[in-house]
Amino acid sequence: GNLYASSDTTVFRWAYGDDRQPPGPGTPVITGMPSGGHGARTLLFDAAGRLIVNIGSGSNLDSDSARARVIRFDADQLLNGATFADGTVVADGTRNENGLAFDSGDRLWGVENGSDNLERDGVDIHNDNPGEELNLLDSPGAFYGYPYCWSEGNLDNGVGPTTQWAYDPELTYTDAWCRQLENVIPPVMVMQAHSAPLDILFVTGRLLPAEFVGDALVTFHGSWNRTSRTGYKVVRLPFGDDGMPIGTVVSFLEFSGDGDSGTGWPYRPVDIAHLKDGGLMISSDADGSLIRVAYAPAQQ
Repeated sequence: GNLYASSDTTVFRWAYGDDRQPPGPGTPVITGMPSGGHGARTLLFDAAGRLIVNIGSGSNLDSDSARARVIRFDADQLLNGATFADGTVVADGTRNENGLAFDSGDRLWGVENGSDNLERDGVDIHNDNPGEELNLLDSPGAFYGYPYCWSEGNLDNGVGPTTQWAYDPELTYTDAWCRQLENVIPPVMVMQAHSAPLDILFVTGRLLPAEFVGDALVTFHGSWNRTSRTGYKVVRLPFGDDGMPIGTVVSFLEFSGDGDSGTGWPYRPVDIAHLKDGGLMISSDADGSLIRVAYAPAQQ
């Protein structure tokens, strides 16, 4: 019966009724989160009533992972009030895990925005690197690489997508260090660099094709740090019977012309959610619109 929302520094709670009246000032329940940098604070409750919060990095490339984390607060902490420092680390070294969702097996997944303006040995490789990440956050407190390692997207003479590379291989955190699983958990898969994934949703059925059930839908807000713009759409990540993605990105809602954006396509998708009737609602912050999507089988 409560509504939760967040500024960059504070999570608030409101008692929420069904009268649709203004709920008044909120009660701070989490305070002291770092401001600046990536300021969005994704909120997600787990089955035990614990609140999970994403804290993004303070800059393009921080000196450490002190604030680039996914953290969790127990129900009693929400009742009594907590600070950023009181949170339990769910995942460390996540640059900006802006989209969070549980699958049908209650496993936590996240989509992460990679860094900009990437170079390697003085060569500009930013157009296709680092790959935007799909992470399985199932090892509490584990380290996922940032800001010492980045994930290969599409690299000339590379090793392959998801391979970990060091931002500065001359320092302590070398390529070899980044590729040791005891140091860094790599993403399950990567997507086109600078697509800017902001949300992820697992399909549960009804008003969507049956073969989509169990797959993930991801909103791509779209790029600025790329020669040819990419993103500006919603994609589907098919999952196999083993509950893992098969590594394919399939367009779900996109611009019909060449490229990913153009005249007559004002959308920059942000959030995606199931509606009670089984359809989808997608928000776009570029034009302030909400888009409903549903599937109707062809009539025989």
